[in-house]
Amino acid sequence: MPPASALAAADELAALLDQSAVADRVDWSKLEDPELGAQLAEHWSISLEFLRIVTRAWPEHLREHDALDPLMRRRRAAEALADRWETDRPGHPVLILGSTGATAASRRLMRAALALPKGAIVLPGFDTDLDGAGWKAVKKAPSHPQFALWRTVASLDLSPADVRLWPGSNESDQQLARRRLVNEALAPAGATSGWNERLKRLATPGSASELVTRGLSGVRLVEAEDENDEALAAALLLRETLETPQATAALVTPDAGLGRRVAAILERWSIDIAPSAGVPLNRTEPGGFLLLLSRWALDPADPVLLLAVLKHPLTALRRTRTDLDTLVSALERAALRGPRMDRALDDLPVRLGKIEANTDDRADARLRARLAGIAQPLVGDLVRVLRDVTPAFAPDMLDGRPAAEALVELAHAIAASPDDPDGTRIWAGRAGAAAGKYLEQLAQLTAEMGGVDREAWPDFAEAIARETTAPPDAPEHPRIAIWGPLEARSQHRHRMILAGLNEGAWPRLAPADSFLNRKLRETIGLNDPDELVGLAAHDFAELANAPEVILLRARRVADKPAVASRWVWRLRTLAAGGLGDAQSAEDLLAPEAGHNPIAWAHALRAAEAAPAMKPPKPRPAPELRNLGRFSPSRTATLIRDPYADFGGRILRLTKFRRVGEDLDARERGTAVHEAIETLEKTGGDLEKLIVENLIAAGASEDLIELEKPLWLRAANIYLDWLNGRADRRREVQTEKTATHVFDTPAGPVELSATADRIERLSDGTLAIIDFKTGTPASAKQVQSGLEPQLALEAAIAARQSFGDLEPGPTSELIYFQFSTSRAVMRDKNGLPLEFKDATTMEVAEEAFEGLTKLIAQYARADTPYLSKPRAKFVSKSDDFDRLARRAEWSVEEGEE
Repeated sequence: MPPASALAAADELAALLDQSAVADRVDWSKLEDPELGAQLAEHWSISLEFLRIVTRAWPEHLREHDALDPLMRRRRAAEALADRWETDRPGHPVLILGSTGATAASRRLMRAALALPKGAIVLPGFDTDLDGAGWKAVKKAPSHPQFALWRTVASLDLSPADVRLWPGSNESDQQLARRRLVNEALAPAGATSGWNERLKRLATPGSASELVTRGLSGVRLVEAEDENDEALAAALLLRETLETPQATAALVTPDAGLGRRVAAILERWSIDIAPSAGVPLNRTEPGGFLLLLSRWALDPADPVLLLAVLKHPLTALRRTRTDLDTLVSALERAALRGPRMDRALDDLPVRLGKIEANTDDRADARLRARLAGIAQPLVGDLVRVLRDVTPAFAPDMLDGRPAAEALVELAHAIAASPDDPDGTRIWAGRAGAAAGKYLEQLAQLTAEMGGVDREAWPDFAEAIARETTAPPDAPEHPRIAIWGPLEARSQHRHRMILAGLNEGAWPRLAPADSFLNRKLRETIGLNDPDELVGLAAHDFAELANAPEVILLRARRVADKPAVASRWVWRLRTLAAGGLGDAQSAEDLLAPEAGHNPIAWAHALRAAEAAPAMKPPKPRPAPELRNLGRFSPSRTATLIRDPYADFGGRILRLTKFRRVGEDLDARERGTAVHEAIETLEKTGGDLEKLIVENLIAAGASEDLIELEKPLWLRAANIYLDWLNGRADRRREVQTEKTATHVFDTPAGPVELSATADRIERLSDGTLAIIDFKTGTPASAKQVQSGLEPQLALEAAIAARQSFGDLEPGPTSELIYFQFSTSRAVMRDKNGLPLEFKDATTMEVAEEAFEGLTKLIAQYARADTPYLSKPRAKFVSKSDDFDRLARRAEWSVEEGEE
């Protein structure tokens, strides 16, 4: 079992032991009954056997260490206090306020308090309107909000009739109607058949319609389209509250993610409010920093992790942020974009030293060399920092204490700044304090498990961080708050926004027990899991009695339809019955005109939306269009996507490779092609040459092992193809460039092309071969002028020499597909293109004439550079589509 999974299983077992500690009477010995296992499915029998061990071994473990379970200690403390009250009765008032008596310890204290001369219990939300039949139904429904209260009253040897209203409490007609309506909406399922009659009885002397109308005054139901709209609506409701002096509001939801999302939206409006539930440590700045370092320390040369560490806000490496940003940017552009090239961090400074400006005369080569020189001191510091902590992360099984101490040392070294030379700022604030406790827990748990596998360490560390909560640093806002149901029980706001009201979220479904099914739980005396639903229902009933209540839910969650909470549809159904029809109930629950937060959200988004986009039509001046130099590939770009030519040739924009991305098909094909070219010139082992070239290109070992057999197959197909042409071939040139200069309306134009392979055939004509890793163009596309590359190379070859080959006519244009695809067949790959009613040279001259016309067209100032004007080439996204903002104006592909 992976360590993180073992930790999750241990948490579930701990929860089961805690439930045992708070229950009234749990008899684990009943699991010893041999007949019990015979009645169960095999997987439950295995669980049962495991629990027999645990229930004997765990108590013995506690006795050996003179220890108690935390909840058992709480229970015994309550029992000790109750025993003291019985022998030494206090003369002062003893009040137990707001508890439902859900645990055995609280019920024990309640019994003792009632026996005191000045003892009293104040039960929250006790329904005094339930009759005998109603309480009988509650007794059978653990998911009912009154179930815990009924059990508490019964354990005190009292009846519901013995519970009286707080002296002096006065309910208005509206409050009475709301309480009765909410309580009735949450009645046991078996009692819903008599809803309409009970509504009439509760409304006496008025009507059921009046009761519903009065009770739902101040209650509104808001249904958002999805969770994003729900969060924005909740944030707008909280913000609107601040528009009214002295008004208060609280968002209450068990969905911690929704609370964090709402807080983030409010922060955009400079309203700093933190959810009371806190934040999982892995989402905090120090927690995320430690987790990032724990992954990076195992593989320091990983370019994605390396950049993530260097760009983290806590990283300083004894530099100012400005200086560090400059160095990181230089390192990223010089060496980290594109495929991963370094297996160890020590390889990186060596590679930086080999990046030379004189590798060619291109400006980007000189820039890379300059950036590499700038970045070298930063890489040197990283290597030195890691050298001291690497031994702790080297073993196959990591020991918790040394690994945690090394992580602290690494964090201090990385976070050290001119203002904080020791790097201790990572422990600042409540999140920093939580991070310190987390590291202690990480070390302890790792030691308890006898060490953690090195590869599993990062996931194990993150699993613990997810379960560690950092309290909010910001003080609570004086007028608005974000609470969980537990925090909201004993607090009050005028407006209560109850959000996340979907089944599975609020209420959460009764959790499945990994060790005991419901029958086994009942057998040994554990509480029914549905009691948790009942407690959640009690919270909802209490909160729904606030002066103003907004019930908020999303119709879709995680892009799937969501079912409204049972409490929402019960309230809807009850209101429809009392009013006589469903539409009247919907109208009554709907937000008032002008006060619908969904409408506000849509209006806000409409106000923030950019104006409607139109297709771009840039028309730079002719002298800026760089028409003096052309290549066949540029010609194809200008035909397919003129806007891409505008971005690349005129704006001079180049695409940045993603950091650490895999090799693309072109790089793979180039590596294999170079291996074959080496084989042709000098001989050697083809498999070895392919592997060497793929490694030099940045391929990982896994990728090489996966694709090597396929590339060998592709290479052998190519070699077979070469052998098949040997008798017709007299001369060969590879990777040779030829340039032809000709006059156009834009002035002299240099047309240059580099042929992958060009052959002089036995009849004196030429064959031009282009290697493709993707799907080659068809003869129809070449003849139509949409794919002019090979045709233009033939036109150049008729006029200029490629290497040592004298100019001459071309008889064959060939695409050879270098591909790992099994669809590439030996007998169909590398065949000359066959044109309809035209010779190869006629197609070539027509392409050359088309280029002349194309240049003349773009030499005019009124010719725009359109984004993909031909439908044929809009099926896939290209580099300049986002710059052209195609998604904002293109209704469907190819429409324009």
